[in-house]
Amino acid sequence: LSRHCGRVRAFKGLADMLVDAPRHQGHQLQSMDGGGPDLTRHLARAVALMRSSLADGLTVAELAERIGIGRRQLDRLFTAHMGMSAHDHWTKMRMEHAHWRVTHSHHSLAAIADEVGLGNASSLARLFRKHYGTSPGALRAGLASAAS
Repeated sequence: LSRHCGRVRAFKGLADMLVDAPRHQGHQLQSMDGGGPDLTRHLARAVALMRSSLADGLTVAELAERIGIGRRQLDRLFTAHMGMSAHDHWTKMRMEHAHWRVTHSHHSLAAIADEVGLGNASSLARLFRKHYGTSPGALRAGLASAAS
């Protein structure tokens, strides 16, 4: 996989295939069709591309270019439908994925940071603390102590 698609995509594919623990019964997969706000075609394509490019180093401007609209128009769509900028939504997606990986795997923070496109463990820890009010290590430690 790495030879044909590159190292980053190989890690993403591997992470998608590996499940360290089953999802709880109440877990719902996020879907773009139905259930959510009435998304425009461009917005749905943007979210799908964000999800598939989680580990890539794409910028929001490059994302907008791939979709065929301007960056400002993409931000206006996100603000109107999601209540946040495209960058903030992408960061939220990354943090949700990282949170799930921290709580459901034993992979290193560096590997998880690479998986979500943050580059290193310190960037992951800083953003994680900002979004969840605790560090990834503290969250894992709390889960481990609760389990024992």
